[in-house]
Amino acid sequence: EDANKYFIEMMNAKAAGRTDIAPSKETFTIIIQHFANVADLGSAVKLVQTMVEQHNIQADQRVYGALIDCCSNAAALKENLEERQSFAMQAETILDEAWELFPTSSAADKERILSRALKAWTFTCDSEAVDKFMKRYQQHGLSPSRMAWANLLTMHERRANGADAEKGLKAMIDLGLDPGPSFVCTVALAYSREGDSENTLRVLREAKDRGIDVGSCKQWLYLQNSLGMVWTPPSTWRYPQGVVVMPEELTQYQAELEKIAPKPVSDIGYNSQPQQPTKHKNRGGKRGWKKALKKFRKG
Repeated sequence: EDANKYFIEMMNAKAAGRTDIAPSKETFTIIIQHFANVADLGSAVKLVQTMVEQHNIQADQRVYGALIDCCSNAAALKENLEERQSFAMQAETILDEAWELFPTSSAADKERILSRALKAWTFTCDSEAVDKFMKRYQQHGLSPSRMAWANLLTMHERRANGADAEKGLKAMIDLGLDPGPSFVCTVALAYSREGDSENTLRVLREAKDRGIDVGSCKQWLYLQNSLGMVWTPPSTWRYPQGVVVMPEELTQYQAELEKIAPKPVSDIGYNSQPQQPTKHKNRGGKRGWKKALKKFRKG
């Protein structure tokens, strides 16, 4: 908000004839990203129009990426499915426009902005629409990044669909990407949310056998409190509120968790989104992605 206030002062100064503090493309981008963070798509679009029409500054990929983020954040706040789908479609439209304007963008830049649009679709919890969107990676010879897989797995967690979450995890591994504890625990949470404690523990044990410290991520803390519960499937992207607790099983599963990761996680809160993935070289390449996608669809 302070940045927006100073920006307005800069705009007023320029209107008064001062060019020494006139807003630049970087200044515009910062404020547009601010509007994206607060899901104010109308203000973001209006500012882009002002930048182009009144200041003759053309939007670059960062600006388009911010607009897509705005659609994603706006979708996350909507209870109504149609509204969330509308914002996801707007994100895809902005994506197509960006690719048309910047056809020579690097593969990394294309993947980055594509994954930002994917995130908007994951908030719809529409697995068919997301699967259709995922085909765009293959069409453009791109491989999904760790962030893309994180958003995809989190969607399946929200849907309480452990089987689809595990398919995604396996496809990710087939690409040569190291899933890490947060990805594994997201799959376990997806199983846990549908009341499938047996598969929840299986996924965690298999990860432990591969040397993954599942107790080191934020999701583990929440997983400790979710075993032994059956979650009502969500009608929106938000996590379901109604639960049925099975106390006679909870103690048993808590004991099993202690065997998997005896060291408790402390001083951290549960975050519904997986941790920000670190940079990781995708060793799968184009051919590896096609193979993984084919396996993912066959299930």
